[in-house]
Amino acid sequence: MNFSNSAYRPITERWQAPEYGGSECERLAKAKRLDDQLGQIAAKHKSVSFACSFSIEDIILVERIASLGLGITIFAIDTGRLPGETLEFADHIEDHYDVSIQRIAPDSESLQKLAGLQHDDDIYLSESFRKKCCEVRKLAPLGRALAHADAWVTGMRREQSATRASIAYKEFDHARGIAKFNPLVEWSTAEVWSFARQQKIPIHPLHERGYPSIGCAPCTRAVRAHEDLRAGRWWWLSNDSKECG
Repeated sequence: MNFSNSAYRPITERWQAPEYGGSECERLAKAKRLDDQLGQIAAKHKSVSFACSFSIEDIILVERIASLGLGITIFAIDTGRLPGETLEFADHIEDHYDVSIQRIAPDSESLQKLAGLQHDDDIYLSESFRKKCCEVRKLAPLGRALAHADAWVTGMRREQSATRASIAYKEFDHARGIAKFNPLVEWSTAEVWSFARQQKIPIHPLHERGYPSIGCAPCTRAVRAHEDLRAGRWWWLSNDSKECG
């Protein structure tokens, strides 16, 4: 079966960003804590990198890093299979916040070897093929991006999926031997979108088309209103396989 065009299937009742029902005091407290955490991370570590995929969570972090003038390196993995909307949005974010976002691409020799082992659409046929594609296009470049960092920051949240339900604000990345921080870990989806609206943060166009989570074009599609936030990522796989690593 060919899934290559399924990412853009028509959906009724697409996912939409929720409204915030909490108090203003709660919202302000979380915003202040975010600034404090980012400031502490930058102060305590010599070389901090932030992995940006241009989701709403990541743009919140870009906005705060830029506004606070923190010396945190911002980078993005250009897998070679990102949606055109993401590539255009990345340029817009650089201009909007006057920041430089490093683009980290897969190794060309590794891509050639991958092409000799499997076709692009083989990711839909086997979990091993999908993982190999992620390894070459995302995980290996991520390792290079973090090679000289002693800490890195992500926009991961517990509410995003079952596989992220137990993540902590501060973790240790054993694979790379560095600290890992998830400053939005306790934020709800409603809190994220409330902050974004309050700060007038630019929104990735795919969010407005029913994509709460955005990755490579062949591996991401819009979701229905009742589905999990990451249901559109590798949708042909079971829920316990919704991560690259």
